[in-house]
Amino acid sequence: MHWQKVHRRVPHLGVPLQRALDLFDAAVEKLMGSRFNPLYQTGPFVVVSLLTLVVTGVYLFIFYRVSSPYETMRDIEGQLFFGRWIRAAHRYAADAAMVFTAIHALRMFVQGRTWGARALAWVSGIAMSVLLLACGWTGFILVWDVFGLQLALEGARLLDLLPFFPEPIQGQFANESSLGTGFFFVNLFLHVAIPLGLVFALWLHISRTARTTLFPPRALLLGFLAGLVVLSIAWPLPLYPEARLDREPARFGIDWLYAFWLPLMIGKSPWITAAWWAGSGALFASIPWWWRPPAPERPQASVVDERHCRGCEQCYLDCPYEAIQMIPRTVGAGSAEVARVTPDLCVSCGICSASCDVLRVGPPGRDGRSQLVAIKGLLHRAERAALGGVVVFACAQSARRLRAAVATGLTVIELECAGNLHMDAVATALKRGVAGVVVWSCPPRNCQFREGPKWLAARVLDKREAELPEGVDRARVLLLDCGPGEVEQARAAIDAFTKRLAGGSAPPAASSSRARGPVRLLTAAAMFGALGLLASTTWTRAHQGGTVRLAWRQSGGLIEQCRTPSEAEQAALPPHMRRPKLCDRRYPDERVVVRVDGRTALDRIVEAGGARKDRAPQVLFSVPVASGRHALSVAVDPVLTAEEQAATAHKPLRVEATIDVEPGAIWRVRPGGEGALVLVAPVAVHQ
Repeated sequence: MHWQKVHRRVPHLGVPLQRALDLFDAAVEKLMGSRFNPLYQTGPFVVVSLLTLVVTGVYLFIFYRVSSPYETMRDIEGQLFFGRWIRAAHRYAADAAMVFTAIHALRMFVQGRTWGARALAWVSGIAMSVLLLACGWTGFILVWDVFGLQLALEGARLLDLLPFFPEPIQGQFANESSLGTGFFFVNLFLHVAIPLGLVFALWLHISRTARTTLFPPRALLLGFLAGLVVLSIAWPLPLYPEARLDREPARFGIDWLYAFWLPLMIGKSPWITAAWWAGSGALFASIPWWWRPPAPERPQASVVDERHCRGCEQCYLDCPYEAIQMIPRTVGAGSAEVARVTPDLCVSCGICSASCDVLRVGPPGRDGRSQLVAIKGLLHRAERAALGGVVVFACAQSARRLRAAVATGLTVIELECAGNLHMDAVATALKRGVAGVVVWSCPPRNCQFREGPKWLAARVLDKREAELPEGVDRARVLLLDCGPGEVEQARAAIDAFTKRLAGGSAPPAASSSRARGPVRLLTAAAMFGALGLLASTTWTRAHQGGTVRLAWRQSGGLIEQCRTPSEAEQAALPPHMRRPKLCDRRYPDERVVVRVDGRTALDRIVEAGGARKDRAPQVLFSVPVASGRHALSVAVDPVLTAEEQAATAHKPLRVEATIDVEPGAIWRVRPGGEGALVLVAPVAVHQ
């Protein structure tokens, strides 16, 4: 039954997702138990993974040489005791960070913890995800294997869409020689600098939470680190073949957690890739403004009756989101300061209601006074006979799980959060005939409002301010913190509690389900095994032929049209700008046509660069060609008017040849002598 309005935190479409998440959590809890459920520790595990990356990264940085990146990796792999498994641990920690980030975001999304006061945390979390991806990409490129080359090529195609670079970045990959050290130095700099942005984004992410938990419980922390080391030693990641600019590998190892998009985008227009990333980023970043309940159904922020506030600071100390401030008193008499809620920071959890001894703070309808009125009303209704047994106060998530497992004589009262329950309401129920009270909360690390179970236990067991009043028999109060996989255990504990109350004995201590040690180990091993599979899967290209690559910037062919300025034009110019002739210099656009076996494979106009077209056109194309022998024809013609043809010495460029294309081979076309193109082949060219 409801004694106060319980608000949905998601739109109607989110309710089935919440049920699905409950089922998934229940499956994991049956294996691991709520205490050891890693899904409840996703945020802290991201932090631990990032710190592991820093520690292992420092070791790798000591040995890395930008002058010979791949040789560096081979040397590290050859180290007998440390190098190989530390490199693997670095990779696995990066993958673990991405896995936990994705799960954390999914849980926040499904639970509706993305909008209102939590919008900043969500948006900064999206920024952290982007930075984590970028940091991972630069790390893969630094290895300079075939996978790193593919990431570098796709990244260059995307960056070339920006108008900031004077020369296309793809041009660095167009020749058959190796890249210079500058390329790897820039990637190394970014790989080291991006984590600084991650630190800032993390600070933003947690800036509106109090007492942020950065690390998982000790047992889980040690288990995770031990599992990472064992996985790195038992399953070291392979070092894939070295990147070659004259070859496109037909197969290469891929890390799906960082390159899930790569197979879909290879060979596509960079504009499609850019649109996909921009659209995805905008969609996820805008979630706080469309994934939320309708305005009339959203909970109201807490308010303080400042006239009766005693200034005890308890609500200020207990608020999980630092939404309450102490300000100088302006109304009433008493303490020098009173509490005031900042509505933009309040998530309407109601925890402040339970912390106020004078019942003067909380969301409308859910403060301590409203709770007392509600419980007294319940005790005077026709259900009083049922209330004479055991009453269960359950948070919204727990009540949803308990409805199908209600015991005889049991009344379930649903709360927004168990931490919202004021102890005076519990005392009133016990004094007016209820045999016992059970307060069922979520597991402490899965609370919708972070600290509900923590402050609830402190008020019942540790006499924290607004505690259970003296004279109330604490043996008649049972606290449970159970997840969706522990409903049966919770019901058994409630049944035992009810029987003990009837017999006058003390209730048993509440406990969560405990999976057996071997089952936990096997489950953890399966999770780490899945991590290893995601980090080292081989992907095969759809195109198994070769490539004809055209790459150059034509330096000749400048069009110069000059005329003698009039006396009026000369007079209008400053003395230092007066010239006997005024000349307009520009480069013509070029039409590039590639034919394979007489069929047109490419026909594009390449425009000259610069606002005045004073930069030569940059030709940069890759044409896929099937394996086998083919007749290749490449023609480059300037796009000129009749008048411009007389003003330039630009000549058409041609090459025709028969080529034998092998899988992965790259044939390069570039300007040669007068009116000719040179075909650089990986194998002999047959004329």
